[in-house]
Amino acid sequence: LIFKVRPNDPPETNQFYVPVLSGIESHCRAQNINLFYAQLPVDEQNNPLEAPRLLKEQSADGLLFVGIQLNEAVTQVLQKQNQPIVLVDAYAEDEQYDAVVTDNEAGAYRATLYLIQNGHRHIAIVGSTPHGYPSIQERRNGYLRAMQEHGLTPEFVDCYHNLGSAAPVAEAFLRQNERITAVFCANDEVAISVMRAAQKLG
Repeated sequence: LIFKVRPNDPPETNQFYVPVLSGIESHCRAQNINLFYAQLPVDEQNNPLEAPRLLKEQSADGLLFVGIQLNEAVTQVLQKQNQPIVLVDAYAEDEQYDAVVTDNEAGAYRATLYLIQNGHRHIAIVGSTPHGYPSIQERRNGYLRAMQEHGLTPEFVDCYHNLGSAAPVAEAFLRQNERITAVFCANDEVAISVMRAAQKLG
């Protein structure tokens, strides 16, 4: 099992994946499968910065990638091997692998629609970028679809989807845009940043 880690990430950063990893481990244990873990350093957009030794050694019968955007360098290494590969909340540019992913666009659409149905007309999205990680991009698209269907103007607060990037951007945006009455956040870390900024601004 190969999962992402960003430089300087605190241990709690990957809390989203704890239930996923626990479920994988429980199933492997029930099937008497030995599960090995390897961290893959990634950048802010979850692109690998290097290939883990586990890939090069070909010591595993199968590979699970969790939360990673497989780039060309990694896929070239994988193409030389015969292991079965499954992506878990992970993506590859050529989409040739089996994958378990969330319906991010539909979820974001429904969340934004909920805000609209509750009377909000000035709704911002915080924590995405035009060319971000695929799951975040899908959430951005879901937000945009809901806003367009109701003739509302989207408000993009572009930044990476982590606490360090979102916190200063969220505070500056809320301070300058009092008309905003609701915010759709790209993930939990961004939501925490926005809530702290709102509390700080009263």
